[in-house]
Amino acid sequence: AIASQRRTAQGIQESMVEVLAADGEILGGTEVQPGFVSGFTATPDDGFTLILRQEIGPLAQPPYISALWTDAETIVVHYDAARQLKWRKTIDLYPLSLHREVVLPMADGRMFVG
Repeated sequence: AIASQRRTAQGIQESMVEVLAADGEILGGTEVQPGFVSGFTATPDDGFTLILRQEIGPLAQPPYISALWTDAETIVVHYDAARQLKWRKTIDLYPLSLHREVVLPMADGRMFVG
């Protein structure tokens, strides 16, 4: 699979994934999803799950720090073998924080989130 990612002129993060055959032929792709792809996992139903991170907005920072801190959320999206969207879940366990969620896909299709 190949992930294409961009930031629009309005600053919105977007990603799209194209699925490739073993010979490199493009089999098809997903619709545009918010955020940038941070993980891709094949699932037992011959589909796949994408893990994306999307910036929500800036966080307050101390005046002595020269950095841009952003709040973010995690988006988990599952597609079936025909690349049809089956479900999408937005996770934000740590609102207004630099902490990020960790999503660990398991071989049986379940996921641990923390």
